[in-house]
Amino acid sequence: MLVRWQNGRHRSAAHRRVWLVAAAAALLISVAGVSPIYAAGSVAISADSALGATKVGPFSTTTKVAALNQYVTWRFSGGAALADKSVEIWVATKNADGSWGAFTLLTARVADASGNAYFWWRSSTAKWISVRAYYAGDATHSASWSPARQANLATISVTTPTTVPPALADGSVTSATILDGTITAADLADDSVSGSKIVDGTISSADIADGTITGADLAPGVIPAPAPAPAPVPAPAFSLADGSVTTAKIADGAVTSAKILDGTIATAKIADGAVTSAKILDGTIASVDIANGAVTSTEILDGTIASVDIANGAVTSTEILDGTIATADIANGAVTSAKILDGTIASVDIANGAVTSTEILDGTIASVDIANG
Repeated sequence: MLVRWQNGRHRSAAHRRVWLVAAAAALLISVAGVSPIYAAGSVAISADSALGATKVGPFSTTTKVAALNQYVTWRFSGGAALADKSVEIWVATKNADGSWGAFTLLTARVADASGNAYFWWRSSTAKWISVRAYYAGDATHSASWSPARQANLATISVTTPTTVPPALADGSVTSATILDGTITAADLADDSVSGSKIVDGTISSADIADGTITGADLAPGVIPAPAPAPAPVPAPAFSLADGSVTTAKIADGAVTSAKILDGTIATAKIADGAVTSAKILDGTIASVDIANGAVTSTEILDGTIASVDIANGAVTSTEILDGTIATADIANGAVTSAKILDGTIASVDIANGAVTSTEILDGTIASVDIANG
């Protein structure tokens, strides 16, 4: 049992028989050279073919003989009734015994605005092929078949024709006669594609060679002027909570004299031994700064204690080095009888004529005290 598929759908046996009968009838008519008879309201679809994949032909109804892998094009024309309509392409091949196999649906094509649908075929193996078109009909036209046209795809050599085909008239090749997608870069003359031939907005970055856009290619205003530099943003004013700056937050050496409020360094803040002579301003140590008994002989520069530095009555016998009081150190009249040790005034200590009657105790002059003569 033969299985036929159309657009991926399985056909029923009854449906297949209807199509096979119609295909056989059309084939007999085309082989006999009799023009097909179309039902009233059907579309008269003609069929012809040409060698090569072409829309310009030349097309004819004769059987075409093509070499292996050479295209043959079938053209099905239905005029305005078929314009922009979809037609099915049905294909049959010849069996080894010379009989034709049944037509099967191969593909579909949409006719152009003139009502022409094109189908081309090639084969790498030798075979006979018969191709026809079917239009399913519409509101005003019934289903319609075209006649079948055959081609023999044979193992033959292709020779260059001895006759030159007629030249095409200027302007005879239009967009409709050129197979979509067949124009390659090699077909274009240098500088033949101008700006007007390019659809607006279709040139992408990938189409532009690197480094080819210059300043002259840019329209004014394409590259905007640089935006002005933003105004500096003032640093926000932060308020620290009282006592929030700890020792760990302060870098070593960061606290200078300017950061310390005058008069706020207390004794407890100063390490023992931290205040050296270099830290004390000359002449600023007052008497109240010196603890009682703090200044010893070691702290006093030799020879710097003046009379004014010694309090009245401060120098006692203990402070005077024995044997160091000279005449110049004793004020006139300072040595009284009480200051003279009894029995220590010698004759040499009494100036000549210094002892008068007043200084002699009455009744104390003895005979030995009077000189002879």
